[in-house]
Amino acid sequence: YFAFTLPHFDIQSLWELPVFGALGLVAAAFVLGFIFLVGRIQDFWQRSRVPMWARPALAGLLLGCIALFHPDILGSGYQSIDQTLNQALLPGALLLLLMLRMLATGAALGSGFAGGVFTPSLVFGAFLGGLVWSAVNVVWPGLLSEHGVYTIAGMGAVASAMLGAPISTVLIVFELTANYEVTIAVMLAAAMASTVMQLSPHTSFFRWQ
Repeated sequence: YFAFTLPHFDIQSLWELPVFGALGLVAAAFVLGFIFLVGRIQDFWQRSRVPMWARPALAGLLLGCIALFHPDILGSGYQSIDQTLNQALLPGALLLLLMLRMLATGAALGSGFAGGVFTPSLVFGAFLGGLVWSAVNVVWPGLLSEHGVYTIAGMGAVASAMLGAPISTVLIVFELTANYEVTIAVMLAAAMASTVMQLSPHTSFFRWQ
């Protein structure tokens, strides 16, 4: 059983390898920004007089308000990943969902609300991969691999930077997608993201926590 049902994907050209490397850099920058966001939310609560038991409730209220207009931020996000893999979301929708998911997840983690990191990192990566494909496709139309290749590579890159475990992350992404034809893309993006994180003050989100 696989989480996602995908068509057969192949890398169009080895000239795309620098693009996959750049995707890894974008993923690492995103994770560093996410760490900054969660840290600022934690600092805000520490400076406030709101009791600790009330903070998750207020974060939940914020999530509920966002979900009234965009219910896609709720749940595991696997449906959004599947839509991104199959290019069912326009770039504007990807960007909006990425920002709202980032805000909602950051508010939850920074407020002590129950929530994980791995699955959100897959969602973030799928959105980032789709956005990078859309941006590069404007400059390099018709010469890139399919949208799903970049979505899978983005999942591996962000999860690798978030967890600090690139090898395990690559294997998990392969298990979820059962798509081994994009091995080079996923491994290159994940390696670049992990390398940048190792050179940063925060080697991963987990270690920063």
